[in-house]
Amino acid sequence: MKSQIAIILLLLLNILASCSKEYPAEEQKLVIEGWIENGEFPVVLVSLSGNIDNDGDEVADFMVRWAKVSIHFDDKTYILTGSPDKRYFPPYSYISYDFRGEAGKTYTLEVEYKGMKATAKTTVPTPIEIDSISVGNVEDNDTLRSINVHFTPDRDETDYFRIRYREYNTESRFYPSFLGTISTRPSDGKISIPLYRAKLKTTKDYIPYFPIGSVVEVRLSRINKESYDIWCDYDNIVNFGSNIFFKQQTNLYTNIQGGYGYWIGYGISKSRIKTTK
Repeated sequence: MKSQIAIILLLLLNILASCSKEYPAEEQKLVIEGWIENGEFPVVLVSLSGNIDNDGDEVADFMVRWAKVSIHFDDKTYILTGSPDKRYFPPYSYISYDFRGEAGKTYTLEVEYKGMKATAKTTVPTPIEIDSISVGNVEDNDTLRSINVHFTPDRDETDYFRIRYREYNTESRFYPSFLGTISTRPSDGKISIPLYRAKLKTTKDYIPYFPIGSVVEVRLSRINKESYDIWCDYDNIVNFGSNIFFKQQTNLYTNIQGGYGYWIGYGISKSRIKTTK
C-alpha cells in the first residue's frame, strides 16, 4: 500500500464484496477520489467498484485509465489529463495544470467512462492561518519528538478541519494525521491539536511521533460539514475498525452522484518545522 488515501478504494471494493453469497452483486459504479486546494492543481483518481474475491482479480484491474474527467467553474470547462502517478495507489491520476484552486469558488466535477457518469460539487473554504507549531519531548525516548499545531478559528459557528503532513524530502505526498479530523466551536478559542503520523494498516508497530531531524510540512485544511462527514466515516473504519482485508459491511458517506467516493475542497494554510534535539 503506497498511500493511506488508497484504502478507501479497498474499503469500497470490500463493502461491495461483503456477504456476496447472501446478496446479489451490485451494478458496477465509478469510484472517485478527488480534491482541490487553494493555490494547488486539482487531482482526481478514478477506479471501478467491484468484487476482489474473484480468482485472479487485483486492485489494479479496477483502475480507470481512459475516463473523461472535467471540472466546470466560472462558466468554463477544463479537461483533466490522465497519466501514471506513483504518488498514489492505484498509480494513475487525472490533473489539470491550467488552473489552481481559489478560496470561495465552487467547482463541479464530472467523470464519464463506458456509459457511466458521476458528478459532484465542492467549494474551497477560506483558509485559517496556522498560528504556530511546537515540538516537544516524548517521555522515555531520546530519538522521537511530538508535534502540536496551534490555530485560532474565526467563525461564529461550528467549523471543520483536517490536519495533513509530509516529511519533507522523504515523502512526495501529504498524509492525514491520525485523529486529525476535528470540529471546533465558537467558544473554543485557540486550538492546539497534536500531529500524529498516519496510521497505515500495513505498519505492524505504529509510532505516532517523528524522528529527531525530521523536516515536517504541515497543512491545516479547512473543510465543510459534508467533507467532515466523509472523513469521519473513513477515519472510523481505518483507525478503529477490523483489518481492512476482512469483509466490511459499513456504508461510507459520499458526495458523489452516480458513484462512490469524494470530491473535496480544502482551504489550506502551510507551515514547516524541524524536530530538533
